[in-house]
Amino acid sequence: MSDNTVVLFTSDNGPWSNDVKRQRAKNAKYVEWTKGPEIAWGASGPLRGAKGETWEGGVRVPGIVRWPGQVPAGRESDAIVSTLDVLPTFAALAGAAGEVPTDRPIDGIVQVDLWLGKGDAAGARDHLFYFEGNELQGVRKGPWKLRLAGLKTIRSWPEVDRGSGELELYHLGRDIGESNNVVKDNPEVVEELLEMAEQAQADVVNTSPPRKIK
Repeated sequence: MSDNTVVLFTSDNGPWSNDVKRQRAKNAKYVEWTKGPEIAWGASGPLRGAKGETWEGGVRVPGIVRWPGQVPAGRESDAIVSTLDVLPTFAALAGAAGEVPTDRPIDGIVQVDLWLGKGDAAGARDHLFYFEGNELQGVRKGPWKLRLAGLKTIRSWPEVDRGSGELELYHLGRDIGESNNVVKDNPEVVEELLEMAEQAQADVVNTSPPRKIK
């Protein structure tokens, strides 16, 4: 039975907080007050940010796929994959790809070849949009990630990382921690990602109100 079952292990977001020192102190006070269990705050390691944020620490999570005889064991990939891709990928694996509803947008992409170790190792997705509610906050293409300026939908948690408020560009292949803003050195990349952001924002249904990207 296990040989005919695809198991996916992943998460919907990063840890609750990446401010480990502060949360340990707060956690100790909570345990003393409630006489209850500790709160699992966690940490995002080298990644910036945590749950509720569109930094990599808030959205980048482990993804492990197991299917003996089909998914190559021990293989690793840094391809861009979203949990949005789970629905169409599972549908395709079940032979139901042609039955996916066509009366609504399906934002996921079929990633069967990537999971099974076939074809392009980069996967079927070369870009990703980062939303908080209906607000587009960033766009990634390949290793480049652009964080937009003037973001409004920022959580009020004391630990939240608001960034500079200006355009920020990071090369995730060289700077996984999003610490070196290279927006001034790469105007062509910025322009390309801004154009993608404008189109993505225009495609959002019921955005209230639509906002200018630049």
